[in-house]
Order: sequence, then structure tokens, then C-alpha cells
Amino acid sequence: MDSDVVKLIYAGALHEVRGFFEMLELARLLKEGNHPFSLKIIGPGSNRLIEQGQEYINKHGLREYVSICPYMDFALLELEYQKADIGLALLHETPNYVKSLASKLYEYMSYGIVSVASDFPLWKELLMNTDAGITVNPMNINEVYYDVVKLINEVPYRKQLAKNGLKAHVNDYNWGVEEAKILRFIQQLET
Repeated sequence: MDSDVVKLIYAGALHEVRGFFEMLELARLLKEGNHPFSLKIIGPGSNRLIEQGQEYINKHGLREYVSICPYMDFALLELEYQKADIGLALLHETPNYVKSLASKLYEYMSYGIVSVASDFPLWKELLMNTDAGITVNPMNINEVYYDVVKLINEVPYRKQLAKNGLKAHVNDYNWGVEEAKILRFIQQLET
């Protein structure tokens, strides 16, 4: 694929409420808009869901743009992350997702991948504070499409968001930083 192709990725459990069909619909719109992209959807899901995804891909002529990989060992996933530009986290509004921070957002930051994530308050706050991505209403596929196209077209903006995420990971969101916090807390308890 051409180096101008913007690589989108999702890695995690495949399920309807995790935006599986929204990602496919986004790919269809990007193809129709002649945008240079590829989308890798990586993770375990039901056979039925993966078959439905493959049917959608075939029906809309997306085979050269979208691939679904039900399993990938971590070393290969790491290589995919290193090549990716935009990470998707288009989860539906369920209590479990809305009230927690997705580790996926931190994972994307650690690889310098821009997040396009659901506009849940906690997620929005994290991405606003780090300036490492954008939040969207995953149920409004036109909004998702518009914002992804902006990231595809505005390369300096996309690269700055990626840089911001990596910086936030290095400075604030990694196990070394957390270890130091825990050690300080233990030292305070001992005094």
C-alpha cells in the first residue's frame, strides 16, 4: 500500500456494542469518498459476527481496504500498532463503558496513535487534557466520518495529536510513573 494511506486500527474484543458495524460503515464512507485508508480490525468475536463482517466487506467492495483478524499474537499486534495512524474506540453507550476509562486509549497513546473515541465524559476529559485525539458520537456515523476525514487530510494536525499522546504516555501514563506514585504513598504511610 502507498505510504499516503492512513492506517486505522482497532484491537480488542469484537462485538456490536464495541462499534464493529460502525467501523465497517466508516470504511464504506471513506471508500466512497476516495480517501486513502486501510482499516485493520483485530480481535476475537463470534463466528456469526465475523461472517457478517466479511459479508459486509464483500458486499461493499472493501476487501482491499479492510481486514478482520480474529487472532494476532502480541508481537504481530505490536508491529500493526507501530504502523497505525488512527486508533478507533467507537463503543456504544453502556454503563460499563461510560463509567470507566478504556485502556485502549492509553494503549494508543503509548504507540503514538491518534484516538477517535466515543464521547463519554471520562474519555472526553482524558483526550482533551492530553490533546491526543478526538471524541465523537459513535451512533452518528456522519460525524465520525467527518472527523476521520479531517485527520486524514490535515496531516500536521494528526501528527501533533499523535506526538501529544506519546508525550502524555511518557510523562504521565505509564507503569514507571505509577510505580513512583505507589512508592511515595508507601513512604508516606511508613512515616
